[in-house]
Amino acid sequence: MGERTEQPGKVELVKNMPKYTMLPVSAKQRHPLVEERILKLKEYAETTELNRIEMNDTKVGIITNGISYQYVKEALPNASVLKLGLTYPLPENKIKEFAGSVDKLLVVEEGDAFFEDQITVMGVKVDHGKDLFPLTGELSAAFIKAQVEGVTPKIKDAAAGLPGRPPAFCPGCSHRGIFTILKKLKVFVSGDIGCYTLGALPPIGAMHACVCMGASISMGHGMDKVIGQSDDYSQKVVSVIGDSTFFHSGMTSLLNCIYNKSTSVAMILDNRTTGMTGGQENPGSGKTLGGDDAISADIPALVKAFGIKNVVKINPYDLKDIEDKMRVALDSDEMTVVVVEAPCVLRYKISHPALVVDREKCTGCKQCLKVSCNALSLEEDGDDKFVVIDPNMCAGCGVCAQVCKFDAIGEAK
Repeated sequence: MGERTEQPGKVELVKNMPKYTMLPVSAKQRHPLVEERILKLKEYAETTELNRIEMNDTKVGIITNGISYQYVKEALPNASVLKLGLTYPLPENKIKEFAGSVDKLLVVEEGDAFFEDQITVMGVKVDHGKDLFPLTGELSAAFIKAQVEGVTPKIKDAAAGLPGRPPAFCPGCSHRGIFTILKKLKVFVSGDIGCYTLGALPPIGAMHACVCMGASISMGHGMDKVIGQSDDYSQKVVSVIGDSTFFHSGMTSLLNCIYNKSTSVAMILDNRTTGMTGGQENPGSGKTLGGDDAISADIPALVKAFGIKNVVKINPYDLKDIEDKMRVALDSDEMTVVVVEAPCVLRYKISHPALVVDREKCTGCKQCLKVSCNALSLEEDGDDKFVVIDPNMCAGCGVCAQVCKFDAIGEAK
């Protein structure tokens, strides 16, 4: 790292059509320059300090880069290493020089054999690469050491009987009630990237597909076109997407749905933040990333502007409201967009008085535990089983109380 160099003076726009406007006539002129730049970079790769040789014991030489370099240095501190900092184009002469100075050459890289294949094409013999360090899984210092030295890594087994600790919605999360009802309705949920992806995990288990950011609505549209209309809710698709993801890459898919006459249901979970990655602002939160006041995009108005007639708002903490409106949406022969409006409880620090369990009424049926809230746990007193609520975690959202069939959960008296 070097000192930051400020750009002197005012930066001005320069119009240069042949360079910046890639019409075919311009592209023909620019392509030779691109190839020339690659050749210059290849020369630079041989001399730059970004690619450096660290000679130690010459019995083993390792070509590596990035985090894999850190693993190698920890696992094999005495090995000779060629650390690649500029990885394309590769420094062919430096690689051949390094390979000729060691007895065995290893390539340690994560994922595909990007380096190994190119080095092999150079005519350099790679003694070990993906035969020792697989295409999948994670590398670690212990694993690399074990593979090179041919020993089994010493990894202590976990204690027997430990419970699994999968991630879960925060106590009070507005997504909890939504997925509780989606599971009850047994619909196929086309999911997306966000906190709500946790709806796929048990005990909720109400997300059945998730590929990439913004794909939930387009996947749901495709499924709807293939399956067609059905009275069976298990054959109906509900696409779920968060507000920030919708702004980022979901709007185009929704426009495609209405344009091509989809009959699917899309749910936009508007919690006024980018929750999964730390609560950043988005076009709906009313602030820029720098904290300045900004527009707060009106999602229902935006959706209606696309031409969607059926736009419904839902209170995510009212399970009956969710179920009633979702049944209407699922029974419709037109596209419906359900907008779920409730701010993120973590981002906006929202909480209500903690709920309590009436032990006399609680039967220990575990129905409330199925909403997957960390504030709830099951305790035993002899043959008696009952649920308890941690007051330090409970946000008082009331979802667990609504699923209790015995009216055993409520406010403290």
